[in-house]
Amino acid sequence: MLFILGAIAIVAAPVLFLVRAGQKRKLFQMQSVETSTVAQLEETRAQMPGSFVQRVELKGVGECEEPLAAEFTGSPCLAYSISLVRDYEENYWEKDTEGNRVERSRRGSETLASNERRVPFYLRDSTGRIKIIPDGADLVMEKSLSKYELSFPGQRFSMGSFALDLAQAALGGRRTLGYRYEENIVPVNRDLYILGEAFESGGSLVLRRSSTKGEKYIISTKSEEELSASASKAVLGLMIGAIAALVLGLVLLVVGFLGR
Repeated sequence: MLFILGAIAIVAAPVLFLVRAGQKRKLFQMQSVETSTVAQLEETRAQMPGSFVQRVELKGVGECEEPLAAEFTGSPCLAYSISLVRDYEENYWEKDTEGNRVERSRRGSETLASNERRVPFYLRDSTGRIKIIPDGADLVMEKSLSKYELSFPGQRFSMGSFALDLAQAALGGRRTLGYRYEENIVPVNRDLYILGEAFESGGSLVLRRSSTKGEKYIISTKSEEELSASASKAVLGLMIGAIAALVLGLVLLVVGFLGR
C-alpha cells in the first residue's frame, strides 16, 4: 500500500509542476503586454492598412445591442454558463477482507444539465470601441446564482427559460439527496479586462483569440490586478504542493521498502 501511495504522490508532482507552468505563463503574458486604448490601436492600424495584427490588453465596458438572457435568472449578459447537479446515494456490493459479500452505501453526484453561451460584443473605453469575438476565450465570470435544494416539487425542474424532466434525467435507482444549480455570467455594461489579439477586418478593428499557439485569450470581470494576484498565489501554492508531493512520495517508497 505504501508503494502505491508513494507512486501516486510522485506522479502527482510533475502534474502540479505543469499546472504551475501554465499559471506562470498566464501571469507573464498579462505583465508583458501594456494596456492600450482603442484610439492607440486605431492610430497604429492606420499606419499598417490591411496588415494590422497586434497582441493587446484592453480595459473598458462591455456593450451589446442584443445581449443574451441567462437561462436561470434572465440577467442580460455577454456570456453565461449554467449547471444542474444531482447529489445522490446508492447501495453497492463488495467483498470484505474475508471474501464475504457485504452491502455498503456511497454518495456521488452527476451533472444533469449544463450549458454555456457567448455572443460578440463591443468593448468601449474613453477613446472609442472595438468589436470582441469571444470564441475560444477563457471567461472569468461572476456568480449570478448558486442554490441547493433538497428536492423540487413534482418531477420537473423549471427556472427562467430552463426546464428539465427530472424523472428522465435521473434514472438508475439512486436516491436523490438534493440538487445544486449554479449560473455564472459576464454582465452587460460592466468593466472588463481583455487580453487577446487585435486585427483589421473589413476596415474595422476586431479582437479575437490569438492565432499564435500558447497565447492566452482572457475576458474577465475581474481586474488585471485581481487576476495577477490570483495567478501569483497559484504559482507559489502549486510549487509548494509539487515539492511536498515529491518528498512525500519518496518517503513512502523508502518506508515501504524498509518495511518489507
